[in-house]
Amino acid sequence: AGCGVVLLFLTLGFFWKALQDPSPRHVALLGIFSILSVHCVYYNSILLFAMGMGGIAVGLRQRDRRKVLMVLGIGTAAAVTLLPYWNIVSRTNWGVLIQAPFTVSKMIGKVRETVELAGSHVFWLWSAILASAILACLWRYFAKVGESDFQTRDRALFLLTTLAVAVVGYGTFLKVLSYPTQYWYYLAILAMLAVLLDSAIQILAESMPAVRVIRLVGVLIILSTTCLQTWNAVHTRMTNIDLSASVLNKVTTAKDLIVVNPWFLGISFDHYYKGTVPWVTVPPVADRRFHRYDLFLEKMTEAYPLASVHEKI
Repeated sequence: AGCGVVLLFLTLGFFWKALQDPSPRHVALLGIFSILSVHCVYYNSILLFAMGMGGIAVGLRQRDRRKVLMVLGIGTAAAVTLLPYWNIVSRTNWGVLIQAPFTVSKMIGKVRETVELAGSHVFWLWSAILASAILACLWRYFAKVGESDFQTRDRALFLLTTLAVAVVGYGTFLKVLSYPTQYWYYLAILAMLAVLLDSAIQILAESMPAVRVIRLVGVLIILSTTCLQTWNAVHTRMTNIDLSASVLNKVTTAKDLIVVNPWFLGISFDHYYKGTVPWVTVPPVADRRFHRYDLFLEKMTEAYPLASVHEKI
């Protein structure tokens, strides 16, 4: 996820550079980072689509067919490189195992839980900054030409369009997926929103010195009120399976059997356990390298999926 976010930042930066100056160098770098981004994290393709819609909006406003075709070409190239995975994705039949009802309210609730890991007030800070950024983009876009140059208007249009499509598109993607989402599902979209919102506020800061001061003070307040929670979160253990594996390395004997339940914990256990005592998962899944829901589904269709585990016990 970390590499995906970095590549997303680079893609967003070169997207705007290519819209400003569609030189072969900028277009080539944009194409490279776009392809790398969607291959590193698949749902970056939704955010790349949002950037594309922002770029097309700018191209249409400028009546510049070359920029519109450039955006369409970059998007098509990135999509074509993902086609080899289509057969694998289309044949996936185990998704029903982990699907659950997904609503907008649930998504907002999970987003709130995610950002409030840094403090209960952070959600309202995000909300206030989001509203300010949208108003800033709308104001600069609809301002008179004498008060706002065309480049600033294009930037406001790009940011506003990308922001809207990213939020709606990502929410639609999660709705279609219908997985019980965790905090890390929202890292990419939140990272992208952070850049878009800061860029929108920057539009105001360029013409209003007071906004620069307010933004600096706001950053200092956010840092001072969230650093402690963030520090504690970074130093919070996310698992104790390494400790369990260490104990089992010492206390088990050749006649023992280690039973790991549920089965997906076997992935982490296989990484940490270095002993020679046999161990099984419940139900037994042969491939312990990653989450093989397809093998889990096969076990669920058997009449006695735990027969081999009972026999070993």
